Amino acid sequence: MTETVGASEIVSLPLPPRCPLPYRERLAALKQFPYGADLFRAAGGPVTRFQLAPSWLLPQIVVVTSPQGIRDVMTSRGGSIDKTRG
Repeated sequence: MTETVGASEIVSLPLPPRCPLPYRERLAALKQFPYGADLFRAAGGPVTRFQLAPSWLLPQIVVVTSPQGIRDVMTSRGGSIDKTRG
């Protein structure tokens, strides 16, 4: 079962590891939907993060490729993802 985490606890959680791919390979992998996710998983693991631009222009991107990780993201009650039926 998914555990609900409060906002104060989120700050104390560690960040996902950075993706070790060079910039051009990250950009190419991002454009290759859905096969790019395989490249991110092979390079950085089931949960990895990367940045394509300065933080004031574009936030960091986190790629989750494990079934448990996807379940945790999709069942959370946060407002960061649209979850509608139908």
